[in-house]
Amino acid sequence: MPDSGWSIGLITGGTAIVASWVTSRGATKSARVQAEVTAHAAQVAEARSRRRDAYREMSVALEGPAPVAEAAQILRRTAIATNGLLGRPETGGEEEPLRA
Repeated sequence: MPDSGWSIGLITGGTAIVASWVTSRGATKSARVQAEVTAHAAQVAEARSRRRDAYREMSVALEGPAPVAEAAQILRRTAIATNGLLGRPETGGEEEPLRA
């Protein structure tokens, strides 16, 4: 009869090798998933930053210098008043223009 100590040692060693292999596969997969999540978060943060910068630049471009902003406000008020008058052509009377 063979020595039972050797067979128990072989089974224990084989189990340790398989457990180590399974653990390393899990750790590798976990590291890969974490790297993908980190890369995605960095991409999202970069996209937000670019969008924020673009909005900031667009806002400065839309506001423009003070004379241009004042002319735009006058044009806006005139357009609102004209739109209000066009909506009521049958009254024929002058009414106070809408202010917004």
